[in-house]
Formats: sequence, C-alpha cells, structure tokens
Amino acid sequence: MQSETDNAETGTPRNFNIDLIKAICISLVLIWHLEPFDISIPNITAHSINLIFKEAQIVLYFQVTLIAVPAFLLISQYLYIRKLEEHGFGYFLKRLRTLVLIDLFWLFCQTAFYYMVVVLKNPQAGAGVLPSNPSSLLYFFLIGGPSLPLVGGSVFYYLAILIMLTVLSTLFVLGCRYKWFEISVGLLIIIGSLLYFQLRSFEGVEISSSRIDNFAIYTPVAYFLHRYGHKFKFAVPGALWLGYLLFSAQDIALRLSGVPFNVYGRASIA
Repeated sequence: MQSETDNAETGTPRNFNIDLIKAICISLVLIWHLEPFDISIPNITAHSINLIFKEAQIVLYFQVTLIAVPAFLLISQYLYIRKLEEHGFGYFLKRLRTLVLIDLFWLFCQTAFYYMVVVLKNPQAGAGVLPSNPSSLLYFFLIGGPSLPLVGGSVFYYLAILIMLTVLSTLFVLGCRYKWFEISVGLLIIIGSLLYFQLRSFEGVEISSSRIDNFAIYTPVAYFLHRYGHKFKFAVPGALWLGYLLFSAQDIALRLSGVPFNVYGRASIA
C-alpha cells in the first residue's frame, strides 16, 4: 500500500515512494561521481575469472548509476505537471523565474571559481571563456558554464535542462486539452526518442549529456504517469524490467564490440 500524508504547504498528498526513489537516486549519483568500487586487476585476459568482476563494475557504473539523473528529471516533471494542473499557468511563471534565478546564480559561481583556480594561474586560459555573442551566450547557458580542472564539464547543465523541460511540459499540458494531441504527439515523442537513441547507439554517434534530446522523452512519460499511472501499475513494471534488461544487454554487446555509447541517450536508460 502506498504510504501518503498531507503536505502542509500545498495540501496535496505526499508520496513517500517518490521520496524513496529520490534517496536511491542520490545514492546512485554519489556512486557515479565518487566511484567507490574500483576493481583494478593487472593482467586481465579474455579468459580470466577476474574479468567477470571488472565487467560487473562497469555495468554498475554505466547501466545502473546513470539512471539517477533522468529519474530526477522524470520525478520533477511528474510533480510539476500535477502542480500546474492544480494552480494554473501562474505556477509556470513562478517556477520558471525561480529556476532561471538559481541557474544564473550557479553560472556566476562556476565562472568565478574557474577564474580563481584556472585563469589566475594561466591568464591565457581565460581567452574565449565568457560568451561574446548571442549564440555563444546560449551555449554557455546550456552547458552550465566553463569546465573545471579534474571535475570536467559543469554539472549545472542540469538546471538548463530542467528549465527547458518545464517549458516543454507546460506546452504539452496545454496541447493535451485536445485528446488527439495527448495520444498522437505523446507517443510520437516517446517512440521517436527511443528510435533516435537506437539509431545513435548503432552508429556510435555521441549525444552530449547536456543536450535536451536526451531528456525530451520524459515530458510525455511524466504526463502519462500523472494521468494514467494508476491503470498501468500492475502491467507496465514487468515490461519495463524486460526492456531494461534487453537493452542493457545490447549496450554491453555494443561496448564490447568497440562501439561507444551515449551517457543518457539510450533506450536502456529511458
């Protein structure tokens, strides 16, 4: 039975299952970034038993922990769509303003930190970091600012993705006033995204993790979960597990054959 209680701020039921999923996802994010499990065994051969443990480690990092970010986005859109229908269009403007301000704040922090730890040591590294035209400004915003040493690319691309998904979800909910739009466009985005992921996987073409085409699929999925999740909670999980296992096996086979695969733009992750 689903455990729920009233949320004092919104008056809507609080779903503790969602809190549990968030806690699991936080753990997965920490495992991905900290990599606490490292099986570095010298002289592994194709017939070594140690290869099994090494492959298990790779599967953990690339087939399990990477589910966390899309899951966070899916939960966020699910809750947003529910609140949007409760509070109306004004909630969209409030949420959009909040997300933009948060994103701008962390962009400033990321850029300031970059100048302190990189540019002060090597002034030439600052050339071309700040955007100089509208297209570079948009790119700077989407990728979350400059890359940091050791850390790599900024994690604040997540905020830009969240802003874009908020806009997409709002437009999708507005369009779903028409039943034909709900079914046709929703299924088109889901099926089209899955086919797109498959095509890119077999071609070995990288989809940058900061691009919206990795995550647009979660707008209609979140909407359908909100609207019809109660009708499918017994039938869908088995199909999802089967699809996850089959597409994960495909990912592993492609990787072993030397074909690079995407971080988030994969059917198994979806």
